[in-house]
Amino acid sequence: MAASLLFPILLVPRLGLVRTSLVFGILNALVGLWGTWLLRPLLPEATTGLRLRALLTIGILTAGYGKRIG
Repeated sequence: MAASLLFPILLVPRLGLVRTSLVFGILNALVGLWGTWLLRPLLPEATTGLRLRALLTIGILTAGYGKRIG
């Protein structure tokens, strides 16, 4: 509920719609990365690939956030 209130009231006016979306994407990728450690006993042995993909996703989203538009 807090995120649904912060999104239109605080984040979109300050960051803009695109950057706010990138921030939420980064947060989701971080949760996915954290999940690879939290759920390690339930995942197959190939967690390294999942972690690398999560880090790549975080890197791409962070680069998009840092890019100046206009």
